[in-house]
Amino acid sequence: MAASATKNSPPRSSAASKLIDRMKVYSSFRPDQVPEYLKALGRMLGEYGEDRLNRGLTAAIDAIQSFPPTPAEIRKYIPPLTIETCGKCDAGWVVANPEAKRSEQKVRRCGCV
Repeated sequence: MAASATKNSPPRSSAASKLIDRMKVYSSFRPDQVPEYLKALGRMLGEYGEDRLNRGLTAAIDAIQSFPPTPAEIRKYIPPLTIETCGKCDAGWVVANPEAKRSEQKVRRCGCV
């Protein structure tokens, strides 16, 4: 464990640390906010991936220039995941029994994703 880290502090990934450094462009971003943002950005990295989170943070910083965007505001700017599909499936899923009621349908992954 790093000397500056404690048992209860969130893990500092290099990606989250780089994103925190970008938040420091705001003069109103306080050092006591770093653990909260590290935790939130770490969760978002797992959910969205580094590329999408970085694009979302860039858009949030460009749009909200007077104060640091909150994690919730950053989430609003994260671009949606786009999947290239074959056109025969629904976002990578194929319904195996389309004649069944919607709640009873079974799906499988399409080979295109």
